[in-house]
Amino acid sequence: MSHGTRRRRGAAHPIRPEPAWRAVGLIVALAWTLSGVGCAAHLPRTGEPLAFLERSTISTATQHDQAFEARPAVHVVLHNGLEAPEILEQGGTAAVALLSFLGDFRIWRFDSAPVRTPTYEPRARLQIFHVALLGAPEDPLDPVDRPHRLVGALSFDLAHRSNGADGCALADHVRVGKSDFACEPTTDPPSTALNVRDGSFTTNYGAAGLGVRWFPGSGAVLPAGSALSATTTFEWNFPCHLDACMPTQMRARYGTVRALWSAEAELPLPVAPAWTAPTGLRVRVGAEGSVHLATADGRRPWTEFAAEVAVLHQVPRGLDLGLFVRRHQGPDYLNIHFEERLDAWIVGLVVDPSPASALVPSRAP
Repeated sequence: MSHGTRRRRGAAHPIRPEPAWRAVGLIVALAWTLSGVGCAAHLPRTGEPLAFLERSTISTATQHDQAFEARPAVHVVLHNGLEAPEILEQGGTAAVALLSFLGDFRIWRFDSAPVRTPTYEPRARLQIFHVALLGAPEDPLDPVDRPHRLVGALSFDLAHRSNGADGCALADHVRVGKSDFACEPTTDPPSTALNVRDGSFTTNYGAAGLGVRWFPGSGAVLPAGSALSATTTFEWNFPCHLDACMPTQMRARYGTVRALWSAEAELPLPVAPAWTAPTGLRVRVGAEGSVHLATADGRRPWTEFAAEVAVLHQVPRGLDLGLFVRRHQGPDYLNIHFEERLDAWIVGLVVDPSPASALVPSRAP
């Protein structure tokens, strides 16, 4: 919700703080408390073993009404069992606990107020990792002779997602009550389109997911330094009557459950001997998408899809930095815009806080 006051039937009422900002405050307070009782909450360290975390991007798109978009992803590590050397070197099971803030801030090509309906998403996540080494090397002292390495992770999330707006969910309506759908139409017949100018979008959700990453060993077709990854996640939007939950009418259009998937291949990038390029360049090719399920009112499940190519290099702080080109096809991913199309090329800069190389110890067998 916006700050200030809201007028309803001639009276001014103070607006309570937006639930997203309350959730951000709770996350900061929790991280501060845990750090004070011995849990060293911190941002990802150089080379810290982490996996399957969202990346930060800054990009521009060929969509005519977009200027550029920033999608920051800030992760605070509360506990990282993967830092135990024996887990990555010999295999085993470990837990990782994180607090994250995900955002989406899009700059539009409008004459005024170009920043509209950003996304605020604070989230708590627990990951249960299992590392397995497949096939012992014939010579453990030979760095070229290496086993296959398989890393799997179950993840469990609790999160809040909203856009900070307080307008009616539908276009050409004025609010008369507390709900995003407690509004009266200003047109006849009433509009059924979503209000993408200042329409409220908010939900609390729980999620469960599975991620798998395979590092090929000796004898594989793929070269050393390659990695193949796949993830799948199911989000469930909680039904309730609190302001932070998605209204029943919105869940009927958005879907009670959102299923997400991704698949990626990362390969070392060969360069010509005469080209003095930095070492460690890699290319990543991937695709991702989502399916919105359990819609109502006769609506069918609907999907979005994106394919991407990125060229990456590890910077001294241990993060992956690179350039990417993505093709997005289908509904827009920006909160209340989910019934609008976004068929565009997207080009930008990406920062990855959990590169694949972080899961391979320097003295890996």
